[in-house]
This record gives sequence, C-alpha cells and structure tokens, in this order.
Amino acid sequence: MEKESFKVNHLRQFCSVINVPPPIVTYVAKPCPVSDWPIKFNGNPQDLFSFLETVTELSESRKVSEQDLFSSAVELFTGNAFIWYRSIKQHVTDWKSLVERLKKDFLPPDNDDNIWSQIKSYKQRKNESILIFIATLENLFSRLSKCPSEVNKIKIIRQNLLPEYITQLALVDVLSVSELSNLCRKLENAKHQNEKRSRSLNVSQLNTTPDSSSSDSHRVQFCKKSKNVNAQNKNKNTTVRSASYSVASSSSDPDMVNTSSSMPRSVENSGKEATSRLVCWNCSGPNHTFHDCRQKRKVFCFKCGNLGVKSPACPKCSKILIGRTRVSGRAVQKFKPRNLFSESDWKKWLLCVKNFYRSTTTNHKVSPSDISDNDSFVCPQISVLNIDLDHTDAWYETMKQKILASPGSFPQWKVEDGFLFKFIPVQLPFSSNLQEWKQVVPRPQRRNIIESCHNPPTCSHLGFYKTLSRLQEQFYWPKMRADVLKFVRSCRVCGAQKSSNTMPLGKMGKEKQVNMPFQTIALDLMGPFPRSKKGHKWLLVVGDWFSKYVLLCPLRSSKSPYIVKYLENEVFLTYGVPQHIICDNGPQFVAKEFRDLAKKYQVQKIWYNAVYSPQCNFVERMNKTVGTAIRTYVKQHTDWDVQLSNIQFALNTSKHEVTGFSPSFLVFGRHIPISGKYYGQVKFSEDFEIMPGDRNSYASELKNLYSVFSEVRKKLHAAYERNSKSYNLRRRDLSFQVGDLVWRRNKVLSNAGINFSAKLAPRFILSSVRKKISNLVYVLVDENGTNAGRWHIKDLKPYQGHTIDDDDTENVSTTSQ
Repeated sequence: MEKESFKVNHLRQFCSVINVPPPIVTYVAKPCPVSDWPIKFNGNPQDLFSFLETVTELSESRKVSEQDLFSSAVELFTGNAFIWYRSIKQHVTDWKSLVERLKKDFLPPDNDDNIWSQIKSYKQRKNESILIFIATLENLFSRLSKCPSEVNKIKIIRQNLLPEYITQLALVDVLSVSELSNLCRKLENAKHQNEKRSRSLNVSQLNTTPDSSSSDSHRVQFCKKSKNVNAQNKNKNTTVRSASYSVASSSSDPDMVNTSSSMPRSVENSGKEATSRLVCWNCSGPNHTFHDCRQKRKVFCFKCGNLGVKSPACPKCSKILIGRTRVSGRAVQKFKPRNLFSESDWKKWLLCVKNFYRSTTTNHKVSPSDISDNDSFVCPQISVLNIDLDHTDAWYETMKQKILASPGSFPQWKVEDGFLFKFIPVQLPFSSNLQEWKQVVPRPQRRNIIESCHNPPTCSHLGFYKTLSRLQEQFYWPKMRADVLKFVRSCRVCGAQKSSNTMPLGKMGKEKQVNMPFQTIALDLMGPFPRSKKGHKWLLVVGDWFSKYVLLCPLRSSKSPYIVKYLENEVFLTYGVPQHIICDNGPQFVAKEFRDLAKKYQVQKIWYNAVYSPQCNFVERMNKTVGTAIRTYVKQHTDWDVQLSNIQFALNTSKHEVTGFSPSFLVFGRHIPISGKYYGQVKFSEDFEIMPGDRNSYASELKNLYSVFSEVRKKLHAAYERNSKSYNLRRRDLSFQVGDLVWRRNKVLSNAGINFSAKLAPRFILSSVRKKISNLVYVLVDENGTNAGRWHIKDLKPYQGHTIDDDDTENVSTTSQ
C-alpha cells in the first residue's frame, strides 16, 4: 500500500512540472463473496422472511447483482434447504423465480392468515417508540402476498396505538403512513416534555414544605374528585387537571396546541395520562397508593376489566362445563351445537372447540358457520409409549367397549389400535407439535408412567406441577393430579433432598413453673479459650431461671470432675440444691459423675437439650452477654479470665428488663453495695463502740420478699405470653407418635480431605420415633437401628409415604361426555 501511494504522489509531482493535469485515481472495492456472508437458510419457514430481507440488504450494500446472487445461491442454503435447492435448481432461471419458488414451497398455505393475526394482535407497548412500532407493522405488511392499501394500513396502525394517541388523533385526517408517523412523533415529543416538566414540578413541590393551612387544598389539587370535597376544591381540581393534560401545549408544533384540550372526560378520568410517578389504580389519583386511597374500592374482573363483577362471576370470562371440557361463556354464546351426539357432526364440534381456544389469544371470531360440510378433522398420529394392553383394568376395558358401541355418545374419546385416547385441546394461539389426543393409562401402569416422568435425570425429580405438566403432554387418566401429588410427596429422593417451603414445626414449649431463686438452674460451657496465665481454658456459666443470677467459673479442664466439684461446693452448698437442672448433651453432663451428684442431692430432673437446639437453654442468652463483656476488656487473649469477677458483679447488680429487679436483690433481699460509703460516714473517737442494729426489724422486712417473688412470677408469665405470641405467629402445631417415620435434618460438615461437601449431601435422613419426650423433643433411631439422639421438632418434617396403588379403584362416571 505504501508503494502504491508513493507511485501516485510521484506521478502527481511529475505532472505538475510538465503542466499536465494529474490523472484521477479511483479504488474499486472488491465485492465480498456470497460464501462469506453470515447467513444461511436451513429450511425453517419461520426464518424465510428474515433470510430474504437480509440477503436483499446485503446485496444492495455490497453491490451484488441479482445474476451474481442467483449464480452463488448454493452458498446461501444448508440442511433441508440445500437438498431442496438441488432438486429445483434446474427449474428456475433467475433470482426472482428462485424467491417465488422458495415462498411457494416453504411457506404454509395459511401464511397470510398467520401474518394478519400477528398484525391485529400486535399492540403498542407502553414504553415502545412510535417509530419502532410503525416500522414493525410495515415489515409485517411487506410479508403479505398482497400488500394492503395505504388507507387500510393507516386504519390498522391507529387501532393498535396506545389509547392516549388514539384519542388525540381522532380529530385529525391522515392520508399516508409517513404523515401519521410525523404526527405520532410530535405527540411523543410533547408527552416526553410534559413528563419532564411534571417531574421537575414534583421535585419542587417535595422541596417546599407547605404550612398546615394549605395542606388540604394542596392534597385536593393532585387527587381525584371525592364526594366529600366542596365545590371550591372541585374547581381547583379541574383547573389543575386541565393544565396537566395539555400535553401538546409544550410542543413546538402550532397545529398540535389544542389537541389535548379536546380530550373526552372518560379518557381524562382513566388516569392513563397521569403525570405523577405514583398513581393509585383504584381512583387513578397521583401521589398515593391504593393502600392510602380514601375512595370506595372498585370491583372489577381482573381478566377483561368488566366493572361491577369479580372474575369468577364475570359472564364474559367464567367457564362452564360441557361434557368434561370447560369452555368459556363466550364460546357458548357464539355457537350452540344442535346435535352433539350424531356421528357426522362430532368432528365439527371438536374443531370448533379447538379453534375457539386458539382464537382467545388472537381475537379471531370463529363459529360453526365458518366450517363447510367438506371440512374434516384430522387426528394427529399418537406414538404409543410404555402402554401394555395385557395389563389393564376393568374400567379401561369398559370404556373401550362403550366407545366402540356408541362413538357419538363419547365425542371426546376414541379407540385406536386397541388403545384408548381422549381429546384435550391445546390452548395455544398457533399450531404446534403438542398432542391433543392424550393416551389414557390403565391403573396398573400409572405408577411406572409417573416414575418415567419424574425419576430420570432428564426429569430431575422436579416438583408436582412440573411432573404433572410433563405427563399431561401425552397421557391422561381420571384423578391424575391426586395420583401425581401422592407420588411426589412419597418420593424418598425428593424427601431427602428438598427442604419444606411451609412454616416450621413446633410452637413454643410450656412455661416453667418456678417460684423462688435457684429452684431451676441451667449450665453451659464456653470455650475452649487460649490457655490463660492461671491455666484456665474453659468457662462454666451457671444461670438461675427465676432471678437471672449468673455465676462464672473458669476451669482448667472441661471434664466432669471439675464441674461436679464446683457445683457441689460453690452452688449446692452455698445457694441451695435446685429442683431441676437444664444442660446440653455434652459428655461432661452425661457422665456418671454428674448423674451421681444429682442423685446424691436428690435433684428431681435433669433436662437435656435436643441436639442443635440451643434456644431451649436460657443460659445461652447469658453466654452472649458474657462473651461481649469479655471481648470488651480483653487486651491479650491469655488474659480473658482476669475480669470475670467484675463482669459477674455487673450482671448480678443490674436491673433485669423482665423482672424489674436486680438478680442480687432477688437472691439476697438487699442491694449489694460496691463502696463502704454506702452505709454512711462514721466519725471514730477514743470511746467509739460498734452497737448492734435492730435485727428484728430487718428480719420482718425480709418476710415481704415473698410478695416481691409473686410480682416477679407475674412478670415472667407476661414475658412468656408476649414471646410465645410472636414465636407462634409463623409456626405450625404438629406432633409425632412413637413409631412414626420422620425426616430429620442432616447435620454434616464438609471435609476437603475426603472430597466431601456438605452442600452436595442429602438434606434429610429418614428416621423413626423411638421415644416421645414432649411435643417438641423426640428420641430418634435411623433405619439401621442406630440411635440418633434427641431432636427438636424444628429440624424434622413429616414423611408422607402413601402410594397410588394403596387407593381403592375410583368410580369414574361413564355417562355422555
């Protein structure tokens, strides 16, 4: 390229010396060969128009003539289209004849009808540009074998525009599509400017704080009219609304200034042109939602918008039962078959039903008068899969005999090659390969059919709805929904892998009946911590249920002898022996030494928590507070036990939010001072002598402590009622009995050493109830008899193991259907 530019420059310099005009040098781009074009036609009729349009555009941009295009046509086909081209290339002479042959051989006979249905059903979307909308319709018009006139195009485009544009264009005569595009473009610009102005107006109003005297009038100006607004406010409302709906007033086109002022009142009240971002669907007023709307709630059908009726009672949308097929009221109003049970007309009736279902989404009006006597109903070929005629049931054989004896009495049933079929229309607006004659499955083979649509990897053990939909594509039998639901619920693979989407089980347990301090205590271990300078590694936390008194004991080891020694010397012999002890299933609390201590001092009950249920032990809440306090004052991690005494004093001398008293006051009946000045200042002298106080008065005062205990019990009960109300709000009350099968949650940890991931492990394991501790706690055993321990009901889900083979044979009505 550099050499060529050098030669051109040198030639120009030489020509300038000899006074000769320089030659004109032109570069002709080499055309891109057709084989390099990124487009191929594989014989799919849906891609034919886009293929032809792309070829035409590329040939024009790359200056390829039709003759060159025809000679290189073999490069544009692949697959079935390539085989077709080989067979017809001798019968076409140029590119136009090839295109005509393409449309003739690949387009369906009703191609124009399908395109017209797309044109009529294509409505402008809310945020769709008008130019894009018109261009899309123009493209569809060009695909018709006979292009409609300009007047028909304009009529269809105006019908499919958004309602606000239809209203504003009603008084304007349009003679061409281009003129319509220009007018719509101006309306779109005016709407955009008005929305921009409204947004700026809303921002300015939000930044301005109105006083209380003008708040009512401000609200009235931006809301719909109500019955309670006076005439003055109504006039204000009308003025503001008329100003907001003058969309074209901000436009630069003088012809469109007064277009919006002629808008009908019904369109104005519809609220579609509301300029506020927040619009109430009930009253169409701006700046509030329907939750805050003060107008009377509208009643309407959410399917068709019919006012005054709800969807189930809507005469246009409600469906009635004809035979065993549900058809909407519109179909019944359109046609009424006079002779449903005649053998000559039942196919026409089925065709009417089929076309009606297709017409509901394409706005076609279909009636039996559109079908001539020569029309016939072609039943699709159904492939028989996994149905064995040697294993049927009595109902299956009875239905076949009745249908063969009187086909007219069963217009939606047929027998073909010994197999039973039922006609169920496909509710799609276009032709598809879905089968409308569903094969009826005998009872002995239904379970195998469900398994084939649920168990394989191509079905992936999906849920009830997806399994039922896969079955309904080919098969049918009475009570199919109930059978599929029972099968999916009883599937062990699904039960082990899928979590429940319902509310968790188990409501709050019973309230503990405690009347005095240290009647019920709870124990728990925190740690292991770093070994401290004193050799401590664990922290034993002892909490009193009634007074919330807490004891903190650092331990060198977590073994049972250390815990037993502290409990006996520092708890039992200091504060008294408790009636109940609550603890977890740790080995130190299950050990023989711990049980012997409870037996020695006649502790009535040791309550062990269910596994993975720390919420059952109230001392866990104390652990959270203790841990926070330790982290607050620790500087070196080996000094975590230095401030334990101070932390214990702080917790016991602070007023509790539930009892209303400090734990130390409820235990000792007095305030625990932290300074000697609490007793007052005493002057010492040579004749100073300590005199005894009034002990009898203090002892009599302590008797009133029982009234304080009574008040504390009431507060504890009120706290229980309050907590149980919120806890039970989203909980289900369910209990199991001994011998019931349940799914328990699989609590495992990942292990990279053995290539095991907890995310890929089963979510649940099937177990059975061996012992019922309470309605919330159960002792479980696995299927192999291994003891699984105590489990809380929140980690369980019921096992539903019924099968469809256990049900009695249903009595299916065999009357005229």
